[in-house]
Amino acid sequence: MVIRPSIEKWSRQELEDRYHVLYQQNYSLKRSYNELESKLKQSNAKIKRIIVCGKDCNDDENYAELIKENRLLTNKLKNLKQQVLNYARPEISAQQCSTPSQARQTAQRPQSALPRRSNRPQQTASNASTQFVNMEQRPATDVPKVSDGKSSLLDKTLFVKLNRELKQKDDECALLKCKLNNVQQQLRKLKDEYDQLLEQLQSKQHEGLKLQQQFNDLSSNTNTDTKVAKRLKNIQILEKELEMIREENKMLHEANEKLVQNSLTIEQLAIEEGKYGETINDQRVLEMEKKLNESFMKYSQLKQNYQNLMQTKLELEERLNYQNAQTMKEKTVNNEIAERRNEFEKKKTENFSANEVCYFIILMITD
Repeated sequence: MVIRPSIEKWSRQELEDRYHVLYQQNYSLKRSYNELESKLKQSNAKIKRIIVCGKDCNDDENYAELIKENRLLTNKLKNLKQQVLNYARPEISAQQCSTPSQARQTAQRPQSALPRRSNRPQQTASNASTQFVNMEQRPATDVPKVSDGKSSLLDKTLFVKLNRELKQKDDECALLKCKLNNVQQQLRKLKDEYDQLLEQLQSKQHEGLKLQQQFNDLSSNTNTDTKVAKRLKNIQILEKELEMIREENKMLHEANEKLVQNSLTIEQLAIEEGKYGETINDQRVLEMEKKLNESFMKYSQLKQNYQNLMQTKLELEERLNYQNAQTMKEKTVNNEIAERRNEFEKKKTENFSANEVCYFIILMITD
């Protein structure tokens, strides 16, 4: 598991950057969500068109029409067979079956297994219908006038034409069935695509909810701007205190320089006094050496104090930078600041006391 950094430790710039990144991600997800919705609407419209007014309905209607035509043609064939038989009977009775070759029935040609297609099925159907009409309108008394050869040829041609039309209709039915299968496959593919789009939509909605939650969390974090402003004010106060401490350091440095100058003047006085008397000068030199030693000791102590103050100043600067990075930790920072203030006050009092002692020593030396 990846350990995520706590939001409390982030700075203002990091929070703003994260906010902008999440806002852009949310905007891009909304755009993709809208695009997927538009694609879903288009696919739904296509499916509805296919179901309601699409190819299925047209194919079903064509298939039904073809079945009806097939039935009509079969009925016509049956009627033609009956008519042929009726026409053949009076010929047999009139000729009294004189010749068996003339009384033969019209034999149908065997149907071929291979389908045949004609370029003009409508013309053949119209010719067949006209011939049927002529056959029906023809009276029974005209049959013996027509020769047997012509009647048999006409019957054979009619049967051949009707067989061809039936084969064509069967081929058309097979083609329509293929089209139906293709359309059903397309419908299945569209349904699969529809399911995939729905899954993608659900996933995008889930991601959108997550982003909205993160967005709300960041908006709640932005309410901490007032707290950050308060902390900035505290930091400004600390910076002012640092400036005061720097001024005090300058004062201490100047006092140290004065002490060094006074020590040089004391040495010069000792040399001048050595001319007046050795005994007096020896005593005074001893006293002055003691005082010098004391002053040097105090000077070393002041140096140590100055170094300590510089170290504390550096520590304060580091802590201020650390506070800028970790502005959310109010309680700990306030406690540390209070402790540091007490230490500074103690050191101030010590430094002021040391300065007073030094000034007192200088006054004593000058007197």
